Amino acid sequence: MKGITAIICYLLTLTIASCSVNNWDISGYRSKFETHRKDFETLVKLLAEQNIKVGYSINENELPESIKIALDHLDISDVNLNTTMCQGSIDYQFTSSWSSNATLYFSKDACNKEQTSKGYHANSSEMIEVWGLGDGWTMWIDHDGI
Repeated sequence: MKGITAIICYLLTLTIASCSVNNWDISGYRSKFETHRKDFETLVKLLAEQNIKVGYSINENELPESIKIALDHLDISDVNLNTTMCQGSIDYQFTSSWSSNATLYFSKDACNKEQTSKGYHANSSEMIEVWGLGDGWTMWIDHDGI
């Protein structure tokens, strides 16, 4: 009976560990972002040139081909444009498909200086971690699988 309990505990631990995002993943995501930083900046410029209503859903099928190609190249599954605390500033939020263990977001918000500073790290909730990537960029991970 103790052997079965030990096996079940081991399998549970293994399952939980395989579903989490670890420090290696974070380092890899940050490194991959840095490799593609110029592509992300170009994507923001292309989106800024469009007449997209901020705060509404974006139908990616209606975007120009150049933006669709950029989204595909960066493996972006969703785009949102939101208002910020600074008048006239837009928060560009991209949902990445780089992680299968959590939801990974990148956002460009020139208004939030503290959170976007390089090296910034915080747990904004039990399930969400935020990293500053510099120049108005943040990476945040939602560990909640829902």
